Amino acid sequence: MMPVYQAVLLIPAVALLLLLTGRLRLQLFASLLVVTLLYGASADMAMNYIGHSIATGFAQTLETVGLVVVGAAIVTTFAERSGAARRLAASLNMRLLPRAMLPVGYVAGMGGSALAAYALLSVLPRTLGQTPASRAAAAVTLGLALLATHGMLMPAPVPVIGTAILRADGLSVLLIGAGVAAVTALAGWIYVERMTGRLALPPAAAVPAPASGPSAGRSALILLLPVLVPAALLILQSVAQIPTEPLGRGATRETITGFSRPLFLLVASVVIVAVLVWRWDAEAFGEKGWFGEGLRRAAGLILLVGLAGGFTKVLQNTGMPELLGERMLDARIGILLPFLLAAAIKTLQGSSLVAAITAAGMLEPILPELGLTGTAGPALAVVAIGAGSIAVSHVNDVYFWLVADAGGLTPRQALLLHAGGSAVQAMAAALVLVGLTSMLV
Repeated sequence: MMPVYQAVLLIPAVALLLLLTGRLRLQLFASLLVVTLLYGASADMAMNYIGHSIATGFAQTLETVGLVVVGAAIVTTFAERSGAARRLAASLNMRLLPRAMLPVGYVAGMGGSALAAYALLSVLPRTLGQTPASRAAAAVTLGLALLATHGMLMPAPVPVIGTAILRADGLSVLLIGAGVAAVTALAGWIYVERMTGRLALPPAAAVPAPASGPSAGRSALILLLPVLVPAALLILQSVAQIPTEPLGRGATRETITGFSRPLFLLVASVVIVAVLVWRWDAEAFGEKGWFGEGLRRAAGLILLVGLAGGFTKVLQNTGMPELLGERMLDARIGILLPFLLAAAIKTLQGSSLVAAITAAGMLEPILPELGLTGTAGPALAVVAIGAGSIAVSHVNDVYFWLVADAGGLTPRQALLLHAGGSAVQAMAAALVLVGLTSMLV
């Protein structure tokens, strides 16, 4: 009964977070810390173990995404202070901005780290979404599209790992995942378009172009190159880490993956934006200049995502997600079992990659009993696991907090748009997979 009790505890934990940040207006970091500590204590974890779990999750998260957040904050500041962001935003239709984020997220989701890819690309909704509504819709649309492909489209790590564990045909996984991810991302965008209007956000307003500053073409380069080049390196990393090693092995592989490490992504982003803006004086790089402002801007988000990683680790260390997942294995419901198993684990502990690895390992021995055989069966199971691993992204997921911050959303608003959108996407993917299974297996 303890795993069930620990799972149910998540409901009051989320409710308490909303109460603290909403009605009581407690600072977000402090609110999440209170919730994390109370959850751990209520789940019968020793205080020493709670502290160790938070510290471990904090460190692991910052290792993954901390420096990338710093790079994105510096690029955002340079783009804004140079006038590039304002000039480019003035030439855009704010209503079309979320739609433009769809293909960007779809491609970027194939990168080796969803957290790093989104942290980089969040520069776009932050700077181009010049109204609260356009910023929120663009940030969440980008997040959902990226999440969809990261879960289902090779060479992203989630489907690659699922393919290796279930010994599925890679080409079949790629073809099925590409189609299902496209439908899934589209469903997320439609949901965001309809739900953004329900938020209490100010109406759109015209954005005047600055009187001086870089040209429109140069502004586009200043804003896009510092984030798209590192994002492309993350995709290259994914390809290099495929078990078949298509880009080579040994020193070649280490060199490619080294270029996609957080430190290099930070350096690449800052160097590119500095060269394009061409400001090398104290106003740009001084302690009180643009560089220092970017560092200060990143500090709060770094602490928040680190603590969110600690909350994720607390949930993982209860062992509750795996224990409840094992109870689901007796259900012989075909393609829905991989989906529901991954979704349950992801919702309970927050990590898509952990959910996919755990679910694939549990399912590998029983695929024949589920009727998932031949070439298509294991491939469908891999994509189903990936679809489940994107639902539901909520307060125990570091990715949720990146999207909320990029969109300027409160936790309540982010739950409506992002968490709700991830649930809608997962259900859309499940429906498509049921139809494909009936035709292919």
